[in-house]
Amino acid sequence: MRPLVLGVLTSCVIQLSTGQAALARKVEDWPYQRLFAEADLVVIPQAVSSAPSDEPWGEEASGLQVKFQAVHTKFSVMTVLKGQPCKNVQLVHFQYPANIKLALENGPQFATFLNPATPIRLRVERVPAQPRQNTKQQQLRSLPQKQVSLQIPPNYLLFLKSRTDGRFEPVSGQIDSRLSVRDLWRNGVLKASNDHR
Repeated sequence: MRPLVLGVLTSCVIQLSTGQAALARKVEDWPYQRLFAEADLVVIPQAVSSAPSDEPWGEEASGLQVKFQAVHTKFSVMTVLKGQPCKNVQLVHFQYPANIKLALENGPQFATFLNPATPIRLRVERVPAQPRQNTKQQQLRSLPQKQVSLQIPPNYLLFLKSRTDGRFEPVSGQIDSRLSVRDLWRNGVLKASNDHR
């Protein structure tokens, strides 16, 4: 009897773990070497502005049933690592529509960009110390409330491919555009204050 129960339990565990894996969406591997090799343009820019667009979603074969919002983001180029020298770049990419508050499970990994007009504030609140904690944990938990704000938006490392209209799109494609973008944060860009607003 015992081997039968063990066999049934093992079978159930295997079926459940296999069933979950079957629901996952395959995401291509994009190491730096591949990104650089397949890109027409590799730049380090700073985002200047982003605006919605009526550009059609061109990934119908993906099977995703959501109508994603096209975005045109303009960048001021600081350095060109590959491709023709340029001062500005226009990137066509997509984002989740406003009515979707969280990313879809197994959904696209869209790139997002911060520009100088995008204020960011993080509120770090005091957490009361719990009993039986060592001194270091008590000190960490009793930090005063802080307001942290972003002083300077990041630069980006973008791996892009050319479009026929002169603009660019992520080399990894629109579905997983985040894979073509690396955020480059400068040291000391977060400033803390005791502002309690």
